[in-house]
Amino acid sequence: MIGGEFPIAVTDILNAENWHLESPDVYAYSSGRAALFQILKYQKQEKGVTSVLLPDYLCSSVLVPVQKLGLDYSFYTIDEQLELEEKSFSELYKKGSVVLLINYYGLKDLSSQINTIRSIDEKAIVIEDDVQAYYEFKKPLGDVDFKFTSLRKTFAVPDGGLVKTKHNLPKVERPNMFGQYKAAAALLKSMREGNFNDNIYLEMFEKGESLIDDELECGMSLIAEKLYSYVDEERVKVRRVNNAQYLIEQLKKIGISPLLSLTENHVPLFIPIVLKNRDAVRKAMFKQEIFCPVHWPLDGLNIKRGDQMYREELSLIIDQRYGRKEMDEIIKLLQ
Repeated sequence: MIGGEFPIAVTDILNAENWHLESPDVYAYSSGRAALFQILKYQKQEKGVTSVLLPDYLCSSVLVPVQKLGLDYSFYTIDEQLELEEKSFSELYKKGSVVLLINYYGLKDLSSQINTIRSIDEKAIVIEDDVQAYYEFKKPLGDVDFKFTSLRKTFAVPDGGLVKTKHNLPKVERPNMFGQYKAAAALLKSMREGNFNDNIYLEMFEKGESLIDDELECGMSLIAEKLYSYVDEERVKVRRVNNAQYLIEQLKKIGISPLLSLTENHVPLFIPIVLKNRDAVRKAMFKQEIFCPVHWPLDGLNIKRGDQMYREELSLIIDQRYGRKEMDEIIKLLQ
């Protein structure tokens, strides 16, 4: 099997130590959407913010904290390079609005977009969504007000979201509940071969997923803190970059170009490609137990760039669980 949520080995838990926040500028919460909830709650209560500008290509889960806080929201246009369209953005922007920028797939340099926003309003409140870009989150805050990320997107950690900011956000001690289902499912997945029916752990993953939206004011679980402390970030980085470079080389040989280029100092979550026959290709991959996701299901959203991407985008897996053998399997099915 290639893809799906990360398994967790029992030995990883036993060998891990308790993790502590590395900096007073970093805050820990239950998930990426909980991290965004805390940012927006602070802006609403402390700064009187009432509206948020969102890109028209995003995961519907981003709307959960926005809607729970009763904030107004509008979508700004994203172009084919997944960057904000300056003219329409300037017409849409109103002083006092929060602007969310997404670092798509961990492959974007957001500096030019940040500069565009600052040129329109130097005091604009800018949030950098690094859920797909953990290694960008680790870099200095720069010229944004907040950064946030989700640990379970990049590592074998059942829950956890981090915020980086100079503002004083609340510290949340109450642990979440969804992480225990994610952790139990991941443990079973690590022992699946010949032992467990896939449906057993998949149901537990889904149970955990169903609880996330109701735990926006919770912190990380203890098991997530321990597993995060055990992560070898440099090893993960090297493996992801090597897989991405090799996959891109092989894609070029069969006439497929990635949607976004892999540039120096970027660590991708996936390599996105666009295919007119995406659904047929994905179906063939499923039959071979290669589960490449689509970013993102629309879930009722009417957003232009999001609609086009949902119909044609495929996220190729390059994470640290795999090597050249698995990359070759993916290429073989794309030929």
